Amino acid sequence: MKKPIYYFVLIILTLSLLESKAQNTLLLINGKKVEIGEFKRSDSLFLAYKNKKGKIKSVNLFDIFSVQEKNGKETI
Repeated sequence: MKKPIYYFVLIILTLSLLESKAQNTLLLINGKKVEIGEFKRSDSLFLAYKNKKGKIKSVNLFDIFSVQEKNGKETI
């Protein structure tokens, strides 16, 4: 009787951990997807973002198709 409850709790905890690690996704014109952390338009031509390792990178806005935020909103 305890096994179904144990599995239910385990599934709920796993799903909550996966949701907390959700990140933003940068979709490029060439079809590549890049998982990014925080992002900001640094200039009228560039987007600055933090990659998985925490380094700050920038990409030209002409190379970006869209940014899918972790809350489901799509920008750019």
